[in-house]
Amino acid sequence: MLRVVAVAVPVTPFLLGITGAVWIVRGVIGLASPTYYAPVSTLDFTAVWTFSGALLLTAASFAALLRTWPEGDPAAGVAALAGMAAAAAASTGNALEDAFGLDAGWMLYVAGAIGTALAFLVLGGLALRAERHGRLVGGALIAAAIGLFAADAGGLVMTGIAFFVLAWERLRRDR
Repeated sequence: MLRVVAVAVPVTPFLLGITGAVWIVRGVIGLASPTYYAPVSTLDFTAVWTFSGALLLTAASFAALLRTWPEGDPAAGVAALAGMAAAAAASTGNALEDAFGLDAGWMLYVAGAIGTALAFLVLGGLALRAERHGRLVGGALIAAAIGLFAADAGGLVMTGIAFFVLAWERLRRDR
């Protein structure tokens, strides 16, 4: 007989930590200078798929972050929903353009990446203003936006570290 056992894993910190790890892996891959824009090698395709995967995990992370926000803050809700949609669009656009060679994907990627970074900035500003979240969360969200705008190896590692800070802060608050 099959038995399902529930394990108490704090979903939000776990998701934020995994997202951070994927961003860092993609940043480290960038040090090898893959040709993700015209992939032919395993490294090239790994760069494309880890970037798209990190963006997709980022979309899910916006939902997780929204769960930790104080109720009654409509600006945070709008920013998180916009961030989810933008990150999912950027992930899809990146995969269409770089993995499948569809030129139409670049516009979806660019619009999604800009929207994702803007959502990070808005949520970061709101967190700096809110007593419940404070400077650490606000700073981490703004750092994630800056890292995403930089989009080089160091910037993506910075985004990953920002997600680790968010995960740590969530674990600390859940205790």
